[in-house]
Amino acid sequence: MGRGIITTAAAALVAIPALITTAAGPAEGQGIRNQPAVAASHDRSHLTLQTALQCSRLENIMKLADENAFNGTMTVSHRDVAKAAYGAILLAPYKHIMTHGTAAERESAKAYLAQLGHVDIEFTKDEGVVAVVASLPDGYTPEDDKDLQIADQITHINGESIINLSHERVSELLRGGVGEPVALTVQRYGNPEPIQISMLRSLIVPDAPDTIQAYVDYCNYLAPAVDIAMTSPGASIVQVFDEAINAAVQASGRGRHSSYIGISSLQRTREDTAGQFGGIGMEFSKQVGSPIEVQGVMRDNPAAKAGMLNGDKVTHINGVSVIDMTSDHVVGMLRGRVGEDVSVTVEREGVSEPLSITITRGVIVPRAAEGFLVTEMERVSDGQGGFDMVEVPTGTAVIKIPTFSEKTTLHIMETVKELIAEARASGVEIDSLVLDLRNDPGGLLDQAMKISNLFMPEGHTGRLVATGLHKDQNVVRAGSPRTGLERSDIPEGYTRQDIDDFNALLGQEMRVLINPGSASASEIVAGALQDNGAAKVVGTNSYGKGSVQTLIPVDVNGQTTYRRADIKGYLRLTTAFFFPGQGLSNQGSGIVPDVYVSFGEGDPRVARDTGGGKGERGLIDDSKTRFGQTPAESCVLKEEFRGELSAEEQAIVPDSLEVTLRRQVDGQWVRYQALDADLACTIQDIRDAQTSPYVITTDYVPLPVRAPGE
Repeated sequence: MGRGIITTAAAALVAIPALITTAAGPAEGQGIRNQPAVAASHDRSHLTLQTALQCSRLENIMKLADENAFNGTMTVSHRDVAKAAYGAILLAPYKHIMTHGTAAERESAKAYLAQLGHVDIEFTKDEGVVAVVASLPDGYTPEDDKDLQIADQITHINGESIINLSHERVSELLRGGVGEPVALTVQRYGNPEPIQISMLRSLIVPDAPDTIQAYVDYCNYLAPAVDIAMTSPGASIVQVFDEAINAAVQASGRGRHSSYIGISSLQRTREDTAGQFGGIGMEFSKQVGSPIEVQGVMRDNPAAKAGMLNGDKVTHINGVSVIDMTSDHVVGMLRGRVGEDVSVTVEREGVSEPLSITITRGVIVPRAAEGFLVTEMERVSDGQGGFDMVEVPTGTAVIKIPTFSEKTTLHIMETVKELIAEARASGVEIDSLVLDLRNDPGGLLDQAMKISNLFMPEGHTGRLVATGLHKDQNVVRAGSPRTGLERSDIPEGYTRQDIDDFNALLGQEMRVLINPGSASASEIVAGALQDNGAAKVVGTNSYGKGSVQTLIPVDVNGQTTYRRADIKGYLRLTTAFFFPGQGLSNQGSGIVPDVYVSFGEGDPRVARDTGGGKGERGLIDDSKTRFGQTPAESCVLKEEFRGELSAEEQAIVPDSLEVTLRRQVDGQWVRYQALDADLACTIQDIRDAQTSPYVITTDYVPLPVRAPGE
């Protein structure tokens, strides 16, 4: 149902529950409807000069995009791009302060935001009578009787009667924080009972005038937004325009992965790609209005040593509530100087009182690869006429790669050495290898090429990837200088024997696991190994990010610079596409597995598992992609395991069925997750075990094909 909000390109840029609506532009000489006036204390001439300089920076960067983007000069309407920039300017102070500000500053940011939201309706109102709705927000379409309609008579707003209020006072009641709900009580002709309707306050962005035909025309239109943004305490015009430029780039039709990285974001970008920073070693999810939910505690890192557990909920950091913080703000508070303490308040399931845990920040080097030996359950006599279920290692080794950072190849080499040692200690030999790239969002291209090359058969010179606008541009082959190992990729203490052991694995059976969370660099590895016959791919269609982004460094004026001291930001621009393996891009289509892990017709995962690059189909012609490919086989749960389960229930069973068994290594009884659907199908494809609950079949249920732009 419509709720008074329509989306524009700027909406995705803010980490608050708000979208952007449009309204008619102001009449000549008037202010913008429902938005605050500029503080009189502004130094008008100085602000005008600074705004002009920043507008020039925006113009220069957008021209760089025209010159370097894969699709050349922008074809999107300048009015739409300017409007996206306007909305981003208004929201920039709030976003920055909620991410980096103190508790007091965050309160002031909320007060600022409270001036910008409004239920964008027009109404007639005289004192002593109800307010009659005269127009609805742009894009708002009533779908049922609980939606607001023209001619509805508003009697109460948030429970307060408006009968004796003025038109101006009613407008004030409709104003407030962007994204906040407003409760309306209305009377409707033909309906004897009052109707309760909830509307969301939205940011009102005036329509850009028809006179905006080029980047140089934006400034007069954007100036009122700058005036409003600079009323926020601590607002920086550079940060405000960083957001405006990012919004303009994203709205300009360069692909969803094009953006502008301003100076405030540069350090975190460098940390993330370097794979090392000062922090606590904890993965989490965070929604504004909720506590931090811990999703992973990195082994041998500060959070683990301090006693943090998966599933913990963090409510405070250093005594400050995190409920209204964004994810970026939380990251900023947890990262910091190595050796300093950070205290967290934790709610833990089964513990009645909140826990206070102190964590000492350390240098965090996230493991970019981890591994384990697949185990099987065997019956072993307990000596008393019965038997125990014992977990026994097999010869299948799994290497999980969660990201492609500078450390990934190094960590793979370390992991392989550990797995070989573990296998020998257990009396088994590794006879098959699984690369688990599920939910790996990608990372550095050079690491993807190195890892693809690493697992290719020795002496093979097949294509790994090409980057350009067609499959024959910038082709990289296995065994080329660009794909060779460097000293930094070899762990300390790695011997000649370790390298020989690693090479011996390359002749074994190999599989690659993918799912819709596998993107970019992980798709390059999967596609390269698949197309060159080095590995079969098992799972579900990958994400479909086949676009290549180039970072163009810019200076304070938005001009290209390569002097490190002068770099004030980066234009991240889609300039080309990946063509993994033999030359079909994964853009939009994803990598199509050889063995599709399916639960048959009606599979509830299919709707979210059709590639499509999250709406980026159409950036490149379908004939250059993997659209139209289908898996050769499907892996399904055997009938005897399905029973009378629905398709939805069948999808849950493989990930939740558990048994109790004793581990052979330490004799401990454990609850064991018996079935990981993708991995179980992989093992079945390798070993063809009669006891497996899965069966490989050539009966494939075709996936629905998305139309361009879906």
